[in-house]
Amino acid sequence: MAEPLAFKTIEKLGRAIFATLAPATGVRATGTISVTALPGIEPLELPANTYLMPVVDGQLRDDLLFKTSADWSVPRNDANRVEEGVPLKSNVGGLRHNLPAGTVFRFNPPVEGLVATATLEADMTDGSDA
Repeated sequence: MAEPLAFKTIEKLGRAIFATLAPATGVRATGTISVTALPGIEPLELPANTYLMPVVDGQLRDDLLFKTSADWSVPRNDANRVEEGVPLKSNVGGLRHNLPAGTVFRFNPPVEGLVATATLEADMTDGSDA
């Protein structure tokens, strides 16, 4: 018997379809974020395609979806620890995804073991409508 489609399943499928259509929307923006691991966590795997949404002008922008572009491992620690250089890319292409350094992102859905927000280290680049 087939499993019923839940909202989260449909949302994941929709994000994957948009990512597949990315070449039709332009060139994806790329950058790196800093994430903060919570104290006492075991090694945490942050897989590629972990989604985030930016906060722009005080508004959470669900129309500007981003995702991690490589697997990332956060080691065990005894204090809040900032991990830098986590690669990020926009889910689709477009100039509007070139965000400035310091932009705050929220994990969607939240990732257990990490602070709910991440910070863009440098300006996003490469995003183009071409």
